[in-house]
Amino acid sequence: MPRGFTPSVYVDDDGNAWSLRVDADEALEVSRGFDPVGDLPVAPLPRGWLPRRVVGLDSSGSSQTARVGRVDADLWTGVATSFVLMLSDGTTDTANVVARQGELRIR
Repeated sequence: MPRGFTPSVYVDDDGNAWSLRVDADEALEVSRGFDPVGDLPVAPLPRGWLPRRVVGLDSSGSSQTARVGRVDADLWTGVATSFVLMLSDGTTDTANVVARQGELRIR
């Protein structure tokens, strides 16, 4: 799995595209709905914005979160009911979605 962060496209609830640094492993998980920025001229997500996310429970019952890039992403719509997370020892675990939290703009 790749390491580091990659600039990805986050589409807000109004349909505006923003650049957001996303863990490279998470950006590859198609159900999260992130696309690479590539050569697109996309402004960074403004400070004070919290992207939408899902909350899940991992195999030990701990709460985990995953940011979601678009409202039509499988993880947000419920087509996908779990997401993969990378553990500190390099292994992976799966968290089952229990809640969704919409984006929040803190002013």
